[in-house]
Parts: sequence; C-alpha cells; structure tokens
Amino acid sequence: MSSSFFPEPLSSRKQEKYKKLVTEADSIFLIGWLRERLREPGQIHGDQERLFAEALCRTYPNILSEMKGLLDNPFRELNVFEELEDLRAGLIWDFVQMKIGSTWYLVKEEDDESWRAFVHRVPFVDELRRDEIETFFQTLYQICMITDILTGHASEHGLAVDETLRKEHEALRKRKNAQPMSSGNGLNPDTVDDYEMVELKFFDMRDFDSAEKQLALSKVLRAVAQKIDRNNGRDWLTVYVAYRYAKKENGVQGKYVDFFSDIESLIPDMLYVKDKSAKGDARYKNYTKALGQEVRNWYVENMCLPPINSLVYSLYRFGCHEKRFLKLKPIISELYKWLKDNI
Repeated sequence: MSSSFFPEPLSSRKQEKYKKLVTEADSIFLIGWLRERLREPGQIHGDQERLFAEALCRTYPNILSEMKGLLDNPFRELNVFEELEDLRAGLIWDFVQMKIGSTWYLVKEEDDESWRAFVHRVPFVDELRRDEIETFFQTLYQICMITDILTGHASEHGLAVDETLRKEHEALRKRKNAQPMSSGNGLNPDTVDDYEMVELKFFDMRDFDSAEKQLALSKVLRAVAQKIDRNNGRDWLTVYVAYRYAKKENGVQGKYVDFFSDIESLIPDMLYVKDKSAKGDARYKNYTKALGQEVRNWYVENMCLPPINSLVYSLYRFGCHEKRFLKLKPIISELYKWLKDNI
C-alpha cells in the first residue's frame, strides 16, 4: 500500500528505527550495568560525563515515584505488564523523534567507550536546549525503568511485582514476537482474479461484496498492522473504532469475536493464535478481552465514541494515557477517511 494511500505518521527511516527499538528494547534500554559503572571510582571523566551522571541521578526519584504509583493502582483492568509494555511503546515513539537520542542504540555494555561517545554528543552547554535535554532524560529513564520491571529487575529499585505473572507474560511475549509477520495471504495480494472471497461477520458484507473490495480492505489492514502491536488486542482498537465511525455506529460496542475472526480471515497469520483448533471466544480470548477493555477507555461520551471531528484528549475523560491516545488517533483518522471513501 502506498504511503500516499495511508500516510505514515513518522518518516520511513524513523518507522524502522521505532520498530528496532521496540523489538530490541529489553537489551537497548537495560542500563543496570551503566548505573553500576557510574558508581565505580574513577569512571567519570570530565564535565560531560559528570553532567550525564547528574542528569540520571536527578531524574531517578521522580520516575521511581511514577512507577510506584502505576504499580500500586488498585483500579487496573489490564495485566500490569501489558500496561507497562503499552506505556513503553508510546514512550519509545516519543524517543525516536528526539534528536539527542538518535544514537542511544549504539550504547553497549561490552563496549565501555560506547556510552562515553554518546555522552559527549549531548549538548549540555546549550542553554536553549535545556528543556529538550530534561525531556530526553525523563523519557529515557522512564523507558529504562519499565524495561527493568519487565525483565525481572524491579527489586533493584525496591519495587515489588508478581514474578510468576511477569514470567508468564514474558514467555507469552517471546512466543508472539517469534511468530513471523506474513507478507501475504497465500495468494497474490495484487491479483483480484485469484482472490478468494471470505464470509465477513463484523465488517458488513454489503460494504465488501467483491474480491476487489475485500482485497483493498486486506491491504489497508495489513498496513495498519505494521503501525501497531498486532499481538496486543488493545491496539486493534484503531480498526474497530475507525469502522464504527465510518458506519456511524458511535454507540455500538461488542462483536469482538466476529471482529478478530474477520481480521484473521482477511490477513491470515497476522494474529497469534495459541490453539489453532479452538473456535469462537476460546480462539481469540486474549485479544477480545484486551479490546473490550480498551473500548471502554474510548467510549466516554455517554457510553459512545466522541464525534470524530472533536476527537481531542483534553475534551473528554479518556481512560487511556495521553501518549497512547496521540499514538492511535492519527491511525484511526486516516483509516476512517479511507473507509468513508470506500464503503
């Protein structure tokens, strides 16, 4: 699908960097070794490295307080580790757009000079960039502390988590990430004559009553899947909500099983299905539960979606974090425009 058909919110280069950072976040943002190194006598040389160490120390208490508050939230609907992964992905989205962090991925534990090389690129002496630098360190340390929690290092910060649940989540995440993303549906995706139509349950068959229309929809869905965490049911809200808007069904919820059945039919191998023999809700349980919870975060205008032309975070009491809202809104808006023009 061409970029003009479904514009990228980031440049293609930054999109690739974002995917790399999210995929390899467990190693790129694991900095316990760096904290230890900075504590060692004689490790800090010169003003740049001193300012770097001070920036990390200055940032730490606020981020630790934020993480404690997040972990202690008694009203959480999602698995805390799913929530942390979502938050980390949103923060990485911001991080990718920060010029200061453009070479952070080169910092390696085994290469002692790598962190020094990075530090000497930070413009500490530029007063005009002071706010930018502070924002960078806040974002970096948030990502790093979340990574510590997700990878079993929460105790290093005096934080308590359910290790059994964390390990289960980590194992599931690794299985999902190991599943390759299909580039097609077993047919030539550009050949309408060879396309085998599927019976749709969530999407109205009257809207997609030809091979040409279904093929176009499958291409759009595949493009959306490249922009979201396809293994997380919450991110599929982008498609669910965009279609509800296009059909003027702002107050309609439910049919989550039918929704994911259609996703699997239109873009096979895109979803992680643990039990291939399972049917209905048992087949998509993790996806439907997460999507249902996220839907409640967005249906905030008398149990309806706010009008598409006033979809502004500050106007409504959305249940999701503002960073997440800002990440998903452009995808929803672009998909809504395409649907409105094609159904």
